[in-house]
Amino acid sequence: MEASPDLSLNSRPPILMRNASFTTRRFLLLPLFLMMLGGMQSHILCLGQTPPDDLQSGSVKIPSQEAELKPYLQRLVDQLDHEESYLREEASRQLDQIAKETNRPEMVARLLQAMISRPEVSFEVRFRLRRILKELPEVAIEVTEEIEEGEMARLVQLLEADNYSTRVGAKARLDRLAYAEAYAHELLVALKSKLAQRGLPPDSLNHLQKLYETAKGTWALALLKDPSLEEALLEVTEEQIAGWARRMGGDLHQREVAQRELIDLLIRGGDYIQQVRDGIEKELAENEELSPEARLQMNDLIQQTQPAMVAEYWAIEESSTTGTSRKHRGIQHLLIDVPQLGPGALRPSHFDYCDDERAHCVSGNSLSPGDYPVHRAIPHPKDPTSAIFHLVNLPTPRRRIAYDFYIERTPEPERLAEITEKTCLALAESGDALTSNEISMLSILEPNRTSEFVGKYFEQRSLSAAPAEDRPEFSLRLDFEICEYLIEYGTTAAVPGLLKAIENDYFLELSARMPIHVGWMVTFVLIDRDSPEATDAWLAGLISNQDKWLWHDFAEMGDIGSIAAALLLERHQRLPTEFQLERFQVDDAISNSLDDFNVRFPLYRFTDPKGRQKVVRWWQQQKQLNQGRS
Repeated sequence: MEASPDLSLNSRPPILMRNASFTTRRFLLLPLFLMMLGGMQSHILCLGQTPPDDLQSGSVKIPSQEAELKPYLQRLVDQLDHEESYLREEASRQLDQIAKETNRPEMVARLLQAMISRPEVSFEVRFRLRRILKELPEVAIEVTEEIEEGEMARLVQLLEADNYSTRVGAKARLDRLAYAEAYAHELLVALKSKLAQRGLPPDSLNHLQKLYETAKGTWALALLKDPSLEEALLEVTEEQIAGWARRMGGDLHQREVAQRELIDLLIRGGDYIQQVRDGIEKELAENEELSPEARLQMNDLIQQTQPAMVAEYWAIEESSTTGTSRKHRGIQHLLIDVPQLGPGALRPSHFDYCDDERAHCVSGNSLSPGDYPVHRAIPHPKDPTSAIFHLVNLPTPRRRIAYDFYIERTPEPERLAEITEKTCLALAESGDALTSNEISMLSILEPNRTSEFVGKYFEQRSLSAAPAEDRPEFSLRLDFEICEYLIEYGTTAAVPGLLKAIENDYFLELSARMPIHVGWMVTFVLIDRDSPEATDAWLAGLISNQDKWLWHDFAEMGDIGSIAAALLLERHQRLPTEFQLERFQVDDAISNSLDDFNVRFPLYRFTDPKGRQKVVRWWQQQKQLNQGRS
């Protein structure tokens, strides 16, 4: 796991912005010639035969529904093993084409991965499918097949089968089943039994240990979701626990066998946690011949019985080549009420309390003493625009193991999306106005969900807040900070809420003091940088709106409808001037303000009211054309 910046580090988070001879060529080409001859012979032998309908050469019509796609793919996969080479090649060609052209790549990947995991699949088919799967996204597979009693143990034994294809097939299936919560404990038992054998080959041992770690994490997650799963397991006596504790004093193999059994009990939880701790502590106190390595392993087990928490450190990075990225930059593991002095830290990181609502910090440099929310983002106190902390409560070994497994297998964007969701829900439920640090923190979170939250935030406040002219200046300033966030990082997920807030007159009215309608300006910036498919309907719906969004005292300004119409026309390669739209200029003050807000769309106004209706009629025709094409 990546090392973490200590919570106590007293620094601001960074912003990162060939010529072969004739003889050689002859021997290289001979196998190719023989292959070609074999292919010709197979075609000659098959003269008069017609390939199945679904294997005719040409374009592939790909089923879009899983019920049709699964048997279609299965026929192609089966055909990869056909005795006729031309049928194998055609099936492979079609599978390649499907991988490149399907609009359901995740579904295709999931179905092909399920097919490749069967032990009876031949080496050639497995080789071809692996190549095709490289063109598809990696997906988590939901295991739906039924596992017969004793099947797990049989699959584990097949890892040492004489037949290579059988070994590879068993490995592929176990690699999949290790993520199946319904079978995790059964696999765990089979793996523990196999790993208890001495003299396993290094390669086999390494794969078995990886399988064990995966099954262990899956089992912990399964128990978190349904604790009643533990009730179906056999009870373990204190005598058994004491026996495993004693074996922790043996050689490395004995210690590892015993440790796996004891960790299994820690995941089960309940009274087993204290019983394991008592057994280990007793052995530590009474066995004076324990090796330093044994004592280290045993103390590590004791630590796993203690309540804990982690502090995740996330940062935003700006790059001229990759743009904006949000990264998990570190993690700090902490035991509750155990001070931890990190390298170079001035003060220890010390939390004396943590539950699923709050954590209490006693000391630290980045976080000051006090209470902090858990399971949601916290702004970095020194630079909230660049980093956040995320505190996670891990009171039991089960939750610690499940958490470690979760962050190892879950992509960072997905984890950040979950943090964002929890944070937005917490902020919305509080009903409070956003603080400046909370607004700054939004830039590190997932933009789409955050934009949706901000739009709804403005909408809700527009229903109860005092008129903008009567609100205090600090409140208006905070609204401007939110708008600045949207202009920099926001998406059109904010637009529905913004339009509602505008309709409810939430933003300041136009005046010489406020020459730009901030709500409309942000709305147009967001719409302008999104795809036409997502936002054309919004623009078309605004064409008739004749409200002003700029203030000027000596020239006729364009209105909402004229800007919307011009944007819509330019997107579809039509000249606004064909519709009585002309560009207009603003004075330097407004121009500078628009530049400050990164407004890049041109400013237009209608010179003839008939132009507006002309745009409406054009759009109706354009929609009909689009529908005809689709």
